[in-house]
Amino acid sequence: MKRRPEVFVAMSFAEDHQPRFRDVIEPAVKGLQLAGKPLRATRVDISKSGDSILTEIMDGISHAALILADVSSIGEDSVTDHPFRNGNVMYEVGVALACRQP
Repeated sequence: MKRRPEVFVAMSFAEDHQPRFRDVIEPAVKGLQLAGKPLRATRVDISKSGDSILTEIMDGISHAALILADVSSIGEDSVTDHPFRNGNVMYEVGVALACRQP
């Protein structure tokens, strides 16, 4: 059986970001279709595959119908008080930009 198209979601795994995925991103993605099939939002931190997280990230990026990245700031630097972004998410955005087909 063919799986429905997935949206790879790159975002912070922090507990305070869970409602954003559950209440905003997941319902929005469920409302979309690609070629008549509903899309499904997936995150590697809630995967059940048992593969290494890097393998799952690369597989998710290379096979997703769409990549959605939450690049909002996640904290403030303790010395400068400047906001910073999640480095892991920014890495995933870079990988997606480097390897995606048109």
